Amino acid sequence: MNLEYAYGDELFDMGLVNDDPWSLANKVGITILSDKDLFISVVDLDENRVIAALFNAYQNDEYSFDVVVDPNYQGQGIGTELIDIAMQDFRAMPEDVILKLDVVNKGLIPFLEKVYSLRVMDKDGSHYIMMED
Repeated sequence: MNLEYAYGDELFDMGLVNDDPWSLANKVGITILSDKDLFISVVDLDENRVIAALFNAYQNDEYSFDVVVDPNYQGQGIGTELIDIAMQDFRAMPEDVILKLDVVNKGLIPFLEKVYSLRVMDKDGSHYIMMED
């Protein structure tokens, strides 16, 4: 597997991708809200397509992110790597910024609690508010 990480609009400068991160999100059933920006795309250069993406947003002292990975590439650590990049970005924010997630994969919350020492401050449906312990 020959992977390339493209930041922001770099993906479109590559000129070799047959699809886009938003199509991938739709394919796996995740809706990316309009307030989120494309942060990183992962491209399989051998297949000439987007296989994963990280979207994020920061506004009103809230940081949020969505990670999408093509089902054919899940279980290979790509999603975990993108979450790690998002968490590095979150931790670079001012201390009073909270993490607000709309969680599709319920396994994400225990993962964030264990690996990143976050705790749930509030929950409303699938929306979680988290802060560092």
